[in-house]
Amino acid sequence: MGQIASTPLWQLGNRDLVARLTAVHRRILRDYAEYFAILSEVDGQGTAYELGYGNTAALLVHTQNISRSEANQRIAQATALHDVKTPTGAVIEASLPLTAAKLAAGEISVGQVEVIRKFVGSLD
Repeated sequence: MGQIASTPLWQLGNRDLVARLTAVHRRILRDYAEYFAILSEVDGQGTAYELGYGNTAALLVHTQNISRSEANQRIAQATALHDVKTPTGAVIEASLPLTAAKLAAGEISVGQVEVIRKFVGSLD
C-alpha cells in the first residue's frame, strides 16, 4: 500500500483506487469512533460548563461549526455508544456498546449508527 499511497491518483488502476477509497473510508469511521468517545467524555465531565458554554451542544456549535440539531445528534450518538461517568461519579451505561465496536472496526457507518440508535430508542 505504501507504493500506492505515493502514486498520483490518476495513475492508479480501478482496483487500486477502490482499495485506497475503502482504506480511507475505514479510517474515517475509526476517527468517528474516537470522536464519539471523546465527545462522550466531554459531555460527561461537564467540560462545556467549565469553559463557559451553556451546554455541550453550544460548545460543539461554536467549536465545530455545525448546526444545533447536528450537535444534539452527535451527543446522542456519543451517549448511546459509550459509558458516561458524570461529574457526581455515577456511570450511565452505553445502550449500544456492540455498535460502538462495529464503528471502531470500520464495519458500519455513522448513518447506520443513527438508524440503530433511533430504532433501539423506539423500543423503550
